[in-house]
Amino acid sequence: MASLSVELTELDKGSLSDLGQNLASADPQVRLRAVSAVAEAGSAAVELLPHVLALARADSSLAVRQEAVRAVASIGTGNARQAAAALEELVVAEEGQIRAAAARGLGALRVVESLGLLGRLLADPQMLVREAALSAVGAFGTAGSPELQGVVANLDVPLVRVEAIGTLGKLGPSAAGHAAALVGFLLDSDVRTRVAVADALLRLRSHVLDDVVDRVGELLNHQSDRFRATAAMAMGSLGEAKAGQHKRTLLKMLRENTIGPATLSPAFGAAIGLGRLGGQGEELERHLASKRPEVRAAICEGLTEMGAEGLHYQARLMECLQDPDERVRVAAARSLNKLRDATAGKLS
Repeated sequence: MASLSVELTELDKGSLSDLGQNLASADPQVRLRAVSAVAEAGSAAVELLPHVLALARADSSLAVRQEAVRAVASIGTGNARQAAAALEELVVAEEGQIRAAAARGLGALRVVESLGLLGRLLADPQMLVREAALSAVGAFGTAGSPELQGVVANLDVPLVRVEAIGTLGKLGPSAAGHAAALVGFLLDSDVRTRVAVADALLRLRSHVLDDVVDRVGELLNHQSDRFRATAAMAMGSLGEAKAGQHKRTLLKMLRENTIGPATLSPAFGAAIGLGRLGGQGEELERHLASKRPEVRAAICEGLTEMGAEGLHYQARLMECLQDPDERVRVAAARSLNKLRDATAGKLS
């Protein structure tokens, strides 16, 4: 058996030959490891595309086929159209797992000619395929707008609603007319759905109308703290220009007593909302002196939502790594990592 320990950045002919031999192994575990190595190698393994595609089409192991589909997309970064054509062939496979993997691969390649096929998968009878197709359409960003109606139709399908909401937010101005419908899902019992709405509104903030702001504002007075919390996140997501008049309400929510999981608390929602609103760094920093650890933890999360502006508060977040309460320390560490990623490593 040829060795699988290959250099994945620059594959030489010998390494390619070794991988090729292992792709043809009688042992499915060896084939699986080999095709995973090809996927990691990406376009450097383009010579192996015919072998990988053969596995994706007809290998006896479903796991190998799924990984082979991922490898086709990875190899295709050097020739997206060729790889997309291969994946388009696989989206009609009998197995839903293969159709889903092919859809995700098409999303990674972002060949516009594949959009129509992905649009048809938005009505696939298997929810894992729909979810993959929604993710793939979202990967196209505003270029995915031709499939807007298919995405909107999936808002009424609970099992893929979160993915549909996220994709809608990525489609840009063409999706703005559905922002009011999104607000209705801020009353959904699933917190993931409500958070997805807040995230989608953040992407659409430049395009929503004032009536959307008014409807979110009404939810800030909801009798349930859970719904008020995610309404606060959504309000901040709409930005200072549209939602600035609600800043005092969010600041007041920071001081409220919280009961239950931090992610459902008014203080947490308000901290995220104020961070997204922009220009509220000093107010947020001031609440790091709160006696309540759940509020301090929420502030750490809120400062991260400020993007590059949050870099001004990295020293305070570093101090929170020494907080006596573990929840605050964990939140500070998570926030520093997110801030580093959001600012392309500018965090000192």
